[in-house]
Amino acid sequence: MGGAGGFNFGMKWACELGYGYVWVMDDDCMPHPTALEELLLARDASSEDYGFLCSKVLWRDGTVSIMNTPRQTVYKNVDMTQTGIIPVSMASFVSLFVPTSIIWRFGLPIKEFFVWTDDWEFTRRISRELPCYLVTPSVVTHKSASNIGANVFTDDYTRLDRFKYLYRNDVVLYRREGVSGFLYEFVRLSYHAFKVLTKSRDNKIKRLSAIVLGTRDGLFFHPAIEFPSRESANDN
Repeated sequence: MGGAGGFNFGMKWACELGYGYVWVMDDDCMPHPTALEELLLARDASSEDYGFLCSKVLWRDGTVSIMNTPRQTVYKNVDMTQTGIIPVSMASFVSLFVPTSIIWRFGLPIKEFFVWTDDWEFTRRISRELPCYLVTPSVVTHKSASNIGANVFTDDYTRLDRFKYLYRNDVVLYRREGVSGFLYEFVRLSYHAFKVLTKSRDNKIKRLSAIVLGTRDGLFFHPAIEFPSRESANDN
């Protein structure tokens, strides 16, 4: 099912069983003792409808987890030196707190993404209509192997086929932003290709192919948004 399929399944199951909230994370995410309490305090203090809340994510050495830094806008990361409750537009699935009413309204993560971008697409779908927040007092540690994001320039050649999912899924995410999204993707893809040509030490053709073929696939990739089943919920 991939990570996207797993999150889709879990959120759907929670909605259909009648739960009010879901709190999702990777299996190597370790919540600090008050992580959930701080999310609930932020929920209770909110005077408006919100889409989701997310935690501050640290890496195993206590520094900020680069791959899990939320986006302030679609194109700009949050300044993680800030504290408090901070508006965000996109966040990772490493400690995301969502009312199930939001999932019923906006739909589930796209399981066809398989891996990568499923969290950003899902959270951006919500933040286009509702305010969403990073709750910095809520802290988790992501015990991933390294503190870098997906990197087609230097990743091991055995993982390069996975990058086609990344570039395909990113096209789906950014084309929804209109002209600015297409321009951002063009500049980003050009930069990634340049980095492969100038910095990668091996398999440059395979790395470039992942970028080009993934982007091509994304232009024709139009996955439907799935929703939980009211019928299944009524049965439960």
